[in-house]
Amino acid sequence: MVIQLATNDADINSAPLKTKTQFLKCNPAFTKGGLDWVIFRQKDSLLKERAIAYFGRRILIHEQNFNQYVLAGGTRIIGEILSKRGRTHDL
Repeated sequence: MVIQLATNDADINSAPLKTKTQFLKCNPAFTKGGLDWVIFRQKDSLLKERAIAYFGRRILIHEQNFNQYVLAGGTRIIGEILSKRGRTHDL
């Protein structure tokens, strides 16, 4: 039996499903906090679009589907939620 101790960057880049750590390593434009926030706030939409999946308690990200979700404007809601919250406190 062979145990793989380290993963090759080429292996990470070609994997369709990635852990959050692997996804962030391959996509430095995203921050850990931002990714966690989007997953927490938009979990149902991300699951419906097959951008994330659960493997037990671990969240796996389908990079292509996640990026399509972002490009289609799925994460635009983040700013709207924050601005609406801010407006309600001002009233």
